[in-house]
Amino acid sequence: MALWKSWQATVALALAGCGTIPDVTINYYYPRAKTQFAVTQTIGCSPKVTGKHRIIRSVISVAPSTTNSADVDWKNPDGSTHQGQLRYRAFHGSFSDADATVTLTPDGRLASINATSTGQADTIIKDVITVAGAVALLGVPPAGPFVETVEDQACDQVDKYSAIVAEAGAKNAALLTLTFNALITYTAVTGADPVFAIDNAISPGYDEQLGNQTSINFVPDVASKPAYDALKQVLGDRMTTMLKVTSTKENLRVMNSTAPTTVAPADGFPLELNKVALLNLEIDGHAGDMLQSSQIWGGVVPVPMRETYQVPIPSPAAFGKTAFGIGLSDFGSITSLHYGETNGAPDATDAVGQIAKALQPKTPEDKANALKGQADLIAQQQRLIGCQVSPTTCK
Repeated sequence: MALWKSWQATVALALAGCGTIPDVTINYYYPRAKTQFAVTQTIGCSPKVTGKHRIIRSVISVAPSTTNSADVDWKNPDGSTHQGQLRYRAFHGSFSDADATVTLTPDGRLASINATSTGQADTIIKDVITVAGAVALLGVPPAGPFVETVEDQACDQVDKYSAIVAEAGAKNAALLTLTFNALITYTAVTGADPVFAIDNAISPGYDEQLGNQTSINFVPDVASKPAYDALKQVLGDRMTTMLKVTSTKENLRVMNSTAPTTVAPADGFPLELNKVALLNLEIDGHAGDMLQSSQIWGGVVPVPMRETYQVPIPSPAAFGKTAFGIGLSDFGSITSLHYGETNGAPDATDAVGQIAKALQPKTPEDKANALKGQADLIAQQQRLIGCQVSPTTCK
């Protein structure tokens, strides 16, 4: 009996001397999405010939790019920043080995626990450019005596601001390229229609369209504004290109786990994650002959919500091994979730189904290629419009 008590004491001392995970708490931010919409419009007019009406055509291209960052503006009722918390003690059991690795993004968002980080960085629809108005039939000019039309007046303005001027008797088509940019942030709440707002610090000129919006009219960049204003005085709403949310509270899809909203103590330690909504967006503009507005671009954007749910981290077993691993996308949605004896490797596809690229900083070469791509787009737009309005001089 004395020997048995002596063995118990020895085991207790040995266990007491084992290393333990310190009671460290990791705070992490939830993500917030911003989408940069870059819109390029090229307007062209046929060569100017005395006594003949001119033909006007428009091509519009849209290139969206979404980035995610820490939502430092999400506040608690007391004014403090809303953050998630993870205690390392959640992985420590009385007799079990404990090993925990938590990975955060550089700005403090949770990326993974005991799994390879799956942060997706900066694009949802990278390199997808929608071009509208590329196929537009040439209309029949008005019959009868020559009376200057709205299109003729608009082409005079294109001549004025174009780098290629269609002077009287000249063979060249007049071409003008306008650019528009807007940085959008989103708000999606269960039971309410989703809205967005303009980041005015990055996108100036939208003073009258700030706040919660369901649609905005694109404002021209500074360099394009004089030509745009001149054309708008002639063409009016035919110069309008509009971004709008087509999702409503009835058809808003919310991507979250099948886990319960809260975790009972018996289920383990709670890990709080944000829900992700899928917003439908659309851009309408006046392409082709510019007489009617039509859809230029449509897409689905994953948006982190300021709503959370909980996923249980299992309590460590007294004997044996309890495995847990989770990987998150840049939007906060679960890309992999593993319980039991698994390797913890993340799945290749994000649950939202829109992400394709790992988190990487932009290199000077990347930026140079992006600028080259934009220059090539403008050149091809101008070539297309030139061929449409002046087929005989198409190159």
